[in-house]
Amino acid sequence: MDSIGELKWQIQFKTYSASQDSSGDEIRSWSTGSAIFAAVEFKNSGSDESVIADRFAPQTKAVFTCRYDSVLTIQQSDIIVYQGDEYEIESILPNPERTRMLFEAVRTGEDAP
Repeated sequence: MDSIGELKWQIQFKTYSASQDSSGDEIRSWSTGSAIFAAVEFKNSGSDESVIADRFAPQTKAVFTCRYDSVLTIQQSDIIVYQGDEYEIESILPNPERTRMLFEAVRTGEDAP
């Protein structure tokens, strides 16, 4: 990926956080970050299937590539939002030059294309 023009799709990261209320119960919440530009490459030219709870579920895999940003702290538990669809991060790929950040992600479920 050499051209900045390839980073033409907007994505967002949703980050999970948990805290406790005054009675000690866990409060779960997701926060959505600012939109950034990324390249999107779908794997296997479409979708695949996986077995979830003894049922076949459609699965779409993609690699998201964005510019390296030392302030952006993404974890594997975060979710990528692309065109309204949510992708679970499977792996964060290393980039020794620290020029790009690469995320392998999957969209699983009945609504996956």
